[in-house]
Amino acid sequence: MADMETGIAEPVIERGVALRAPDVPVTLEELSAHREQAIEIVRARADILETLTLAAIRRTDPEDWLLFRTKDGAELGYLQDCGADRVADLWGISVYDVKSPERTALDGGAYLYSVRGSGRCGVTGKTVMDVEGCRTSDEDFCSRDDVKPGMKEVLVRKAARANLDGSIVRELSGMKSVPLARLTEAWKGTAKNPAKCHRGRGYGSGKDREAGKVAENGVSDEAVKLGDEIMKRTNGDKEAARALLLEITKADRPDKGGKLFPGFDSCARFTMGWQVENAWKKLLAHPTFGDEMKAEEASTAAEKAKATETPTTNGGPF
Repeated sequence: MADMETGIAEPVIERGVALRAPDVPVTLEELSAHREQAIEIVRARADILETLTLAAIRRTDPEDWLLFRTKDGAELGYLQDCGADRVADLWGISVYDVKSPERTALDGGAYLYSVRGSGRCGVTGKTVMDVEGCRTSDEDFCSRDDVKPGMKEVLVRKAARANLDGSIVRELSGMKSVPLARLTEAWKGTAKNPAKCHRGRGYGSGKDREAGKVAENGVSDEAVKLGDEIMKRTNGDKEAARALLLEITKADRPDKGGKLFPGFDSCARFTMGWQVENAWKKLLAHPTFGDEMKAEEASTAAEKAKATETPTTNGGPF
């Protein structure tokens, strides 16, 4: 069709092609009007969203996720506020109509800041209205030693706004409850490992998680394989094997409190996938028991390791 003023023909965009875009509203009635293309339209929209979801997860880091385990054993990931900012641009998510933060006094001298706003996803056209984000002054991020008293209010206000943005991004991108298998799929072929994700409800008590006593699925099996390999490389000498395990699992540097982790004296103490992975790396690179070790040197090396073993009070079996 030509423009009446210029006489230049306007490009004709086929409606069936346009319907493939996720942000274009479509009804069953309209799909039925494009019967021959209906299936292709639905598949195209699904493929776009699938590709975008995996790309968004790939942009995040394991530390951006908090894992939960349901009563039936399903493991789900929740994208934290710190990770939401990484995926907002991919989804074309914008936050608008943000209200001024409100302060509410809580018991014990603590307080809460809340802020409301709305958001829109440019990819799907979906909107969410009057979403609330809030944080309190008694949360862990406010108890750091480097937080000055006068800056605490600012931190809580900023955290409340970040929580608003995160809530909107999670709602519009579907990142509130992502199966663990999905994270694994998205990070395949990268150095990112779901084992480094934070763990929350369903993985034991808070004290257990802090102490690292709750093992991930599959870690025990991998730890057994590591133990078998260590026994093989120390010619079956349990004392030498225990000494070698301590050596390859001890910390390379002190923690913030100045303490140096002495290592594991038993493979049963592994709880995280990255712990086993790091131990394997140190084992393979070990100057005596690593991949370059000669078979005839194994016996001598085992005796040397046993002689230099660091005493431990744990007393756990290897």
